[in-house]
Amino acid sequence: ELAAGDARSLAGPSGIAPAAGVRGGVAEDVDVGLVVSSASGRAELRWGGRVGPLRAHVGLAGFGGYAVTGLDENGAQGSGWRAGALVPLTLAFDVAGSLEAWLGARVALERVEGALGPPSRGVRSAAWGLRGGGVVGLALGFRRVHVLAELAIDGEHWSGQNGASPFERAGVALPPAFALRVRFSPHPPRGA
Repeated sequence: ELAAGDARSLAGPSGIAPAAGVRGGVAEDVDVGLVVSSASGRAELRWGGRVGPLRAHVGLAGFGGYAVTGLDENGAQGSGWRAGALVPLTLAFDVAGSLEAWLGARVALERVEGALGPPSRGVRSAAWGLRGGGVVGLALGFRRVHVLAELAIDGEHWSGQNGASPFERAGVALPPAFALRVRFSPHPPRGA
């Protein structure tokens, strides 16, 4: 039988997953971004501005992914997809373009579906997930090149169906992230 997390793991990265992203401004306080990781992607629209010495950003992101596994020795194959929306809110503080720290909150809603097993009698799985939590991060570097480290803590609740069996799962995830950010802007950046 398909385990509760199998549909999610088929359609989304787990463990160490390399990612590439790009972000560009479309107005003075508005930017768009795109991140691709494994078989998943995320597009984001973000608004922001100064609040005293801090920068505040609120965003709306849509994400999704699709993956297919190869046939195993029993002729079983798996496939799965995921789609959802994420709303992040972040406050950031920077010192002369060399040090940046941020703190944020976020909430996401996600749908996953998948099947695992022989094509004629595979087990289908489908679930809705609600995730909420916070993130803290730090960037060090020079004006245009920074090394970033981030730690998120998310509580999540999943409910769905594996074949004919309903399930509910809840838990806490602490995903770390590390990145290298390079800015190509001809002008000093106004936001992270």
